[in-house]
Amino acid sequence: MGYRSGEDPSRRALGRPCRGGGVVRHRTIGPRYAQSFRMTGRLHRRHPELSRILLNHGTELAHSDRGLVPRALHDIRAAMDAGRFEVEDPDLAPAVTAGSAPALAALLHAQPDRDDANSSDVVTRGLLRQFGIPADEAERICSLELPDLDLVDDLVG
Repeated sequence: MGYRSGEDPSRRALGRPCRGGGVVRHRTIGPRYAQSFRMTGRLHRRHPELSRILLNHGTELAHSDRGLVPRALHDIRAAMDAGRFEVEDPDLAPAVTAGSAPALAALLHAQPDRDDANSSDVVTRGLLRQFGIPADEAERICSLELPDLDLVDDLVG
């Protein structure tokens, strides 16, 4: 179901229909998922009070029908439908994502000198690779510019 190295790259660039109708553009699926996780990883230094909520309620949030998990599940399923992610069990994929977020938060709190941006990107690359994205593409995706986090801070704060 996922991207195969012998697949025609023009087919990947054009996208293909997804289950919900419309066309999913292959090049936007991995980056959308990655952007969300990378931004969440950067939240821990910028908003430690929100980070502590994630730490204290991470397992509850992993099963919530609101917030980051449903969005991650949507992005993961869209990537599966488009053939970008190779995921054996679509219910486990967001659980792995949701488990990685508080683990990263705990590490960043335990190691205040650790580079949160780099650490977030390393974890994101690992998740992308786990979902079948080749290493070089995961690296490219994690090097894409993120939205202005100061604007996000204004919305959160």
